[in-house]
Amino acid sequence: MPDFRHMRPTFAVALALLTAACSGGEAVQTTPPPAGRGGAQGAAVPVTIAVVSQKPMPLDVRAIGTVIAASTVSVRAQITGEMTSVHFKEGEDVEQGQVLVRLDRRPFEAALHQAEAALARDQAQAANARAQATRYQDLAQRGIATREQVDQIMTNAAALEATLGADRAAVENAKVQLDYATITAPFAGRSSRRCSRRRRPARATWGRPQTRGRRPRARKIWRGAAL
Repeated sequence: MPDFRHMRPTFAVALALLTAACSGGEAVQTTPPPAGRGGAQGAAVPVTIAVVSQKPMPLDVRAIGTVIAASTVSVRAQITGEMTSVHFKEGEDVEQGQVLVRLDRRPFEAALHQAEAALARDQAQAANARAQATRYQDLAQRGIATREQVDQIMTNAAALEATLGADRAAVENAKVQLDYATITAPFAGRSSRRCSRRRRPARATWGRPQTRGRRPRARKIWRGAAL
């Protein structure tokens, strides 16, 4: 018959080891999963807020390629004159109607004054011719002046009236030439390069030369592009 007094301590030790093994398995199961993708599903995510505002944002596109402007124009002088001032720098943005270049205005101002003086002179002569025509018509009705004299006076008055029309056209042309001395941008855009320098003559783009010889080449004033 076995002696149970000697087996009790061994059974007690085995029971204690089994209890420790069970408690260790529960500890492994209750350990939180490692933080990582799909692991921390219940973790708090920080959220920041900001006030909504409307403002222009810069748009920078970095790429390698060729930029072609929507439209380009080469500005040239329409008259021949000395360039006195330049009001733009190469590569800067210009607005429509902005003054780019000014040519020497003095010759064109003198031409305008000359045309206005010729108009004033012919206006005085035309007024005198009309007065003479009225007098000679009255003399012809009274039989003092001949019909030939009346016709001559009437012809002179009509010729002077036609001269007044030519003088007015000359004045308008002189004003246009004077306006051409100020060169402005035809549209808003960015200037590319300046082809002429200050104090150098700018020649007209078109028009036949008045003297024989080689026709001078037109000189560019400004080249711009609308982006």
